[in-house]
Amino acid sequence: MTIVFPNMVPARAEIHLDMVDSLGGPVLEMRQNNARPMALSRRGGELWYGFVINDSTVDVILPGERVACVVSFLNMRTRNMRSRAARLFCSVTE
Repeated sequence: MTIVFPNMVPARAEIHLDMVDSLGGPVLEMRQNNARPMALSRRGGELWYGFVINDSTVDVILPGERVACVVSFLNMRTRNMRSRAARLFCSVTE
């Protein structure tokens, strides 16, 4: 594994890309080089976390696929916030 964005703090995650989006339409594949997914936390109110796939071994995630990889959360000010975001990480849709 090689970190793609070395200036961002990595966190291990498991991404499950849904096959159907929230509007009932098909989900497109997620490419590591241009995807900007979001993770939703509903603990204490809705809070979205933006992240990038920071793992060079993952090129594409197909709909319905579950992938263990490294991600880096955007705009995380402290390590505590990053670890909380990583714990709340469940599934990702594009």
